[in-house]
Amino acid sequence: MGTSAKKATVLIIDDEQSIVDVYKETLKRAGFNVRVLLVDMSNSNSALDIIADLVRTHGISCVITDYNMPGINGIQIIEMLRKLEEKEGLPMGMVLSTGEPSAELILNCIKYKVHFLVKPVSIATLQKVVRQAIS
Repeated sequence: MGTSAKKATVLIIDDEQSIVDVYKETLKRAGFNVRVLLVDMSNSNSALDIIADLVRTHGISCVITDYNMPGINGIQIIEMLRKLEEKEGLPMGMVLSTGEPSAELILNCIKYKVHFLVKPVSIATLQKVVRQAIS
C-alpha cells in the first residue's frame, strides 16, 4: 500500500481494555495514528456497522482484530472488511491476534491474506507485523 508509518492509521478491535491500552500506546510511540473499538455485549450486534463506518471515515491503513470477542469473532470482521475493501476500493492491511491459535485460524488467515499474532506479543513484533501488513 505504500503508506508511511508516520501517516498510517491503525484500528484496534478487541474486548480486553488492557490489550487495547498496550497496543495503542505501542503503536502511537511508533508514529501511527490509532483508533480503537472496544467490543462488549452492548455493541457486538452493531460492531460490523461501527467498524465499516470507522474504516470509511478515518482512512484506516491497518486493522488489528482479536479473534474471540463477545458476540462476534475476528474472522467475521475480516470477511466483512475484505468485502468492503473489494466493493469500495478501501485497501488495508489486516492482523488477527489470539491467545488460542489453531490450525483453522491459521488457514483462515492464509485464505484472507491476514497477518497472525499470538498473544502475548512483544512490542517489536507488534510494530513489525503492523508495518508488514501496511506495506
